Amino acid sequence: MYKGLGIGLVGVTPFIAIRMSTYDLALTHLKANLTTGSAQQRSILANGIAGGTAGIVAVSCCYPFDVMRRLMHLSGSSCQHNYTSLGDALHKVYIRKGIRGFYQGFSATLVKTIPFSVMLFVAND
Repeated sequence: MYKGLGIGLVGVTPFIAIRMSTYDLALTHLKANLTTGSAQQRSILANGIAGGTAGIVAVSCCYPFDVMRRLMHLSGSSCQHNYTSLGDALHKVYIRKGIRGFYQGFSATLVKTIPFSVMLFVAND
């Protein structure tokens, strides 16, 4: 029942730290360089772009944690997903598919992450 919980908890901390750091850095840069439109329009645009950028960077860095979490959940469900430990899962994914194996389903995750991050940061400001 709790397979994958550990890696899920380990992965969420860097995800949030990277997302918030990237957002702050991008927002500072955008607010200093956006000059067209009213102050409210610039603020919404800057928050949206910074939020989308933050989502892309954070999910790009932390997506392998999510893949490992899902694989640990699947462990034992079939002979293809039979892992004795996290280390075993990491090793088997790398041997079978290389680095690309840690990014399976990445494009679908980006499709949902970018709009979510944009709306999250625009709505929170």
